[in-house]
Amino acid sequence: MAKTFDFKKVAVIVAGVPVQGFIDGDAIVVAKNSDAWELTVGVDGESTRSRSNNESGRITLRLQGSSLSNAYLDGLRTGDELSGLGQVPIMIKDLFGTLLVNAAQCWCVKVPDVTLSRTPGQREWVFESGNIAMAGGGNV
Repeated sequence: MAKTFDFKKVAVIVAGVPVQGFIDGDAIVVAKNSDAWELTVGVDGESTRSRSNNESGRITLRLQGSSLSNAYLDGLRTGDELSGLGQVPIMIKDLFGTLLVNAAQCWCVKVPDVTLSRTPGQREWVFESGNIAMAGGGNV
């Protein structure tokens, strides 16, 4: 049986608001900042693995330059820069699959670069979090 993936069935919610207008290509990237385990090998070859306990990571959302979500995300970023109180939750859920990403406290790392040309270009929003939980990833 063939599995189904439909990007339109991927929900990205930032501070309770759906984000839309993603680029074609690598539109969403979620990455942990470190490996879960580190291996140490002694001179005699004995090895030990150590848990890092670092659950931090980054969520990158790449939107078309024409997406209305850019204004919303910029408002969150600006509010955080002015108040320091702009940590927001981000949730990413594949409604056809099992992927679920949750990060309760995220902040925008910087203002996205702007490139203008014949096409609307893209805006790359990078959010960081001290704790990103990821589960699943398959499709039904």
